[in-house]
Amino acid sequence: MRSQPTTSLVAALRQLALKSPARAIGSSDAQTMARGYDHAMTFSAGSRSSLGATSHRNRVPRARLLAGCLATAVVVAFEPRAVLAADPFDALRVMDSNSGGYAIFDSLFLQRDNDARQRPLVVDTASGSPRLSTGQLQPDVGIGPRIFVGRRVDDDWGWEAGYFGVYDMTFTRTLTAPGTLAIDGPLGDGPVFPFGHADSVVASYASSINSAEFNSFVSWGDRGVFSGRRWQEGFGFDWLEGVRYFGLAEQARLGFTCCTTETPPGLTSQYAVATSNNLVGWQIGGRGRRAWTNWAVEGWSKVGLFANFQTQNQAAIIDPVGTGFVYRPSRFERATTAAMVADLNLSLVRRLSDTWSVRAGYNVIWVGGVAAAPDQWDFSTSAAAGTGLDSGSWVFLSGANLGLEARW
Repeated sequence: MRSQPTTSLVAALRQLALKSPARAIGSSDAQTMARGYDHAMTFSAGSRSSLGATSHRNRVPRARLLAGCLATAVVVAFEPRAVLAADPFDALRVMDSNSGGYAIFDSLFLQRDNDARQRPLVVDTASGSPRLSTGQLQPDVGIGPRIFVGRRVDDDWGWEAGYFGVYDMTFTRTLTAPGTLAIDGPLGDGPVFPFGHADSVVASYASSINSAEFNSFVSWGDRGVFSGRRWQEGFGFDWLEGVRYFGLAEQARLGFTCCTTETPPGLTSQYAVATSNNLVGWQIGGRGRRAWTNWAVEGWSKVGLFANFQTQNQAAIIDPVGTGFVYRPSRFERATTAAMVADLNLSLVRRLSDTWSVRAGYNVIWVGGVAAAPDQWDFSTSAAAGTGLDSGSWVFLSGANLGLEARW
């Protein structure tokens, strides 16, 4: 945004030019200034007599010529595109174009689903009924920021960079029974004592998301609706394309505690896994905005194909009986698979001033081809147990956004 002193100076210079008694500034100004330039060149070459012979009617008013030259110099200094203007005062109109910057600051409140492979995790050996399954590992609502900063370079295109993160999507549940809780599968049949005779089980599941992107956009319709220097009415549409990183990290844990009535009380074993999904790829999309005097509705839709560089880690499983025997050592696996991300938003915007607005909306995000932490639990007792990487899960997130936007 140009400074107030610069705006005032240019306006004053233009008024000075307009006050010339010869004639009002109009289409002949360029010719008048050209004649003044010719006279100046003649004077510099020493032809004073030629300049003196010029009729008073055709002379350039000095005040107007000086004002025009100074206005051109000031505007060119603060807006290089002014050099393309047809006359010095066209530069003033260039400064009122739709170029400008914008920023969005949102708080996100997103709920994710759990698409892990459905199976029992913990059973009650007394009744034979499941006490916990993967479908019950439903994380709480996650909260995080979303920030976009962009600039419209000219009427037709621009760029933007964005980040959002959602943290603390967690689930925790505690189960109790007198020595009858067990892992569902061969691993609960006795190799690790607490896994088959637990008095209590603590199950936890947590995930977090980090996403960063850089896009360029090409505009249609009213260009300044999204990113003009001030609030503008009308309808605009931008085509988007760019690169994006999307990271999904998860941790899942089952902790089994037995023998709580014995001395010393309590023996605990846990089965903990973690996955990391790092998606890198290209996305395309579009966004539209309809703005009125004080209200606007906008939305975007983006979809991309990605390479997912994913890993899974499993902590060592230890039997606490006696000296603490390592039943299964830690595991680590990596793989690269195809993945996708689709991102939708619809927001309502309320104007506060030409610069600031408040916004609220709703978001839907799909992520496919990822490794979910609960899918990595392997309850078999084979030597290769836990060495694979189970991928192909989907994550669906939805929820609200609330924040501010600015333009300059």
